[in-house]
Amino acid sequence: MSDYIQLLTGSADEATKEIGEILTGLIGKAQSLNVTPSPTSEVKQGDAASEITSMPENTDPDDEKALIETLKKQLEELTEKLNALEEENARLKAEKELAETEAEAKSTFGDVAIGHARTARQIKENVIISKGLVTQLEARKLGDSAINGKYDYLINRQREQNKPRLNLGDRKPTKSASQRLGGR
Repeated sequence: MSDYIQLLTGSADEATKEIGEILTGLIGKAQSLNVTPSPTSEVKQGDAASEITSMPENTDPDDEKALIETLKKQLEELTEKLNALEEENARLKAEKELAETEAEAKSTFGDVAIGHARTARQIKENVIISKGLVTQLEARKLGDSAINGKYDYLINRQREQNKPRLNLGDRKPTKSASQRLGGR
């Protein structure tokens, strides 16, 4: 599940970057249309903005206006797609955070009832309430950073408690020098 979410988040990030690049290109094209074309304009291969600025002088002004309107429509469509992708990306990140927090809480605090938490914050609230750091009323008043801080404190404390400790009393007593030499 986490691999699937990671894959979707990565593809959403790539799509967001790609749309951002397209938007930048369209904005450049729209801005370049305001420049008056000259017959001595230099055209660089692969540069879409320079292709538009080097239009012939006998271009009909109505065609330029239609091109501007088309570019504006494309810009609006791409902006809508970008917003949709950003919303999808945010949703996927929230799902990923929820899955990771749930797995961490279950593995670290097996005795805590997570309940029907729909967000990572709700899981963290349930953990800090069940461990007695705050009451339910206090937890509702706390901000996200305070909840995250208290949760991280509990995670670190639990990990410290679970570390194996060296008990000096468990070691075998070593023989003294006289015992090693046969009592002499």
